[in-house]
Amino acid sequence: MSIKKLIIPIAVIAIIVAGISIFIFQEPNDKVWKTFKNTKYGFSFKYPSDWKIQIKKKDEAALYSDKFNFQFITTTEHGSMIFSGYKIDSKEEIKVAGEKAIKFFSSGGNPPDDSYTTPCPPDNKMIKVDFTKNNITHQIIISNVNEYAVVSDPVYMEEIFNLILKTIKFE
Repeated sequence: MSIKKLIIPIAVIAIIVAGISIFIFQEPNDKVWKTFKNTKYGFSFKYPSDWKIQIKKKDEAALYSDKFNFQFITTTEHGSMIFSGYKIDSKEEIKVAGEKAIKFFSSGGNPPDDSYTTPCPPDNKMIKVDFTKNNITHQIIISNVNEYAVVSDPVYMEEIFNLILKTIKFE
């Protein structure tokens, strides 16, 4: 096979890979992302502009789209919430706004010691991040389930969640 015949397929593959990389690793853009601010606890984060705010309280922000449910919960009254019907598949240490955090990856199914809960379907995925700043517990959650069905790819869910985490700022 000649070199000329190889150049075109290699160029096409390079363009496709570059395009995918640019799409996946975009930073949030003010033109297509909105900013949520919580003045009581002094934090903000960006989110896609097509998401809708469902709950806006002093301690909680709940947003939704046709693909995800997202919550940012802040509390001084209790530690991290546990969600029944989900089991923890894995966890990792990360940083959020410069603070140590734990990121939990969960899927539907009963935890071994939770015999009183109806399990979620296995396709239900949830990512939860817990961290503390100034003695205040913050919990950030995203799931691929709306009230009717599983509606999104968990890989894309994690990508969008990671982009949101990068935008969290405290005053």
